[in-house]
Amino acid sequence: MGWQFNMTSPRNRKPQGVFGKLSASLFLLIFGAAGLFFLIMLSKGIYENARPYFWKSAPCVIQTCELVSEDDYAIAITYGYQFEGRHYLGNRLTPTRQSYSQIDKVNDLKARYPVGSETRCRVNPKSPSESVIQPGNLSIAFFLIIPFVFIVIGFGGIYFTWKPKQDAEISQETVSTTAESKSEKIGAGIGALFAIVGLLIVVLVVIPKALEILDSKNWVETPCQVISSQVRTHHNDDSTTYSVDIHYRYGWEGKQYDSNRYSYISGSSSGYQSKKKIIKQYPAGSETVCFVNPSRP
Repeated sequence: MGWQFNMTSPRNRKPQGVFGKLSASLFLLIFGAAGLFFLIMLSKGIYENARPYFWKSAPCVIQTCELVSEDDYAIAITYGYQFEGRHYLGNRLTPTRQSYSQIDKVNDLKARYPVGSETRCRVNPKSPSESVIQPGNLSIAFFLIIPFVFIVIGFGGIYFTWKPKQDAEISQETVSTTAESKSEKIGAGIGALFAIVGLLIVVLVVIPKALEILDSKNWVETPCQVISSQVRTHHNDDSTTYSVDIHYRYGWEGKQYDSNRYSYISGSSSGYQSKKKIIKQYPAGSETVCFVNPSRP
């Protein structure tokens, strides 16, 4: 019993010709191939992040831990460890390189791994020179559902487009009714999958950010000095975006802190001139005020 998507009335529906099937198949093939590509890319990232969970744990000593600035900010770390009687030097904090738009996130890592401190790293027993301090984040596995939806729609659609009818005696109206019923079920399933993904984004991203903005009403206005200011350029595969990068220093309860957070919501976008105007307001060496979170200065 075959079925196909069709916008015409069930009583007026005509069998789809070969040209129509080829056109639909081409579109569905692109749709499914895109899903397969993203599935492979996500799977590679998940695999790399998951590998250290199966490695051996070993004590290590932090030798260097510094902030580096390229397109974004990152941590450059080296640590020494011993495995099966031999000494090794590692330089990977996580399985894949992590970069941050905010200096304070890197500073948190520097405070967590000061030079000379002892911690534990994970060592690949098959290749002891390969190690990391932190295993990867597996939360991206939740997003595997998105390419799966593309794959099901694309390749499933091709299958049903070319699937022959199994019972030629069944009336066209019965086939149309069955097709519409299946289409509704598939549509409801796809809608539910996207609703789950949307809910995860709201819970993991939107709500925490909204709570942070509400909490900022209690932050304390504090004098600070601008160390440097620039428009940072971010190069992507098909576009270039810009962000405001103002590095400033402030004191809190006898300690000095550095940050480059300009607003509650960070990120980059197009429009170089608008960012340049902001940078001109905060030249290096100038004094201004920032707002400090007392619970996490």
